[in-house]
Amino acid sequence: MRRMLALVLVSLLVVGAGLAASQDKPAQEKEKKEAVAAADPLSGDWEGSVETPNGTITFGLKLKVDKDKVSGEIASPEGSVPLTGTWTEGMLSATFDYNGTPITMAGAIKDDLLGGEMSYGDGQALMPWSAKRQAAK
Repeated sequence: MRRMLALVLVSLLVVGAGLAASQDKPAQEKEKKEAVAAADPLSGDWEGSVETPNGTITFGLKLKVDKDKVSGEIASPEGSVPLTGTWTEGMLSATFDYNGTPITMAGAIKDDLLGGEMSYGDGQALMPWSAKRQAAK
């Protein structure tokens, strides 16, 4: 009788532990995703705008970080172009070409917004910009 009771108790413990572990899976997956995002807060899709002397222009960013190198593209209503740059100590520095003129983006992430300043040409115009991360699809 004692042996049967011991077997029933052990069985209940094993089944209970298995159920508890399976219920923790969503929480563990969420923690894993948060850890990956903390390690690479820049990669992904962003929607933003820049204040130019001729008005506000909206744009989309697709960014990918590999160590400290950044690659991706910036897209506006006029089309998309590749961009390259660096992500160092929480600071983005990237360059892309607009109609033959280089534009440099500098920025950082603060309060879930990526933003900073764009420099057109050789500093001919400094334009504030900001972007918000898009939800994963």
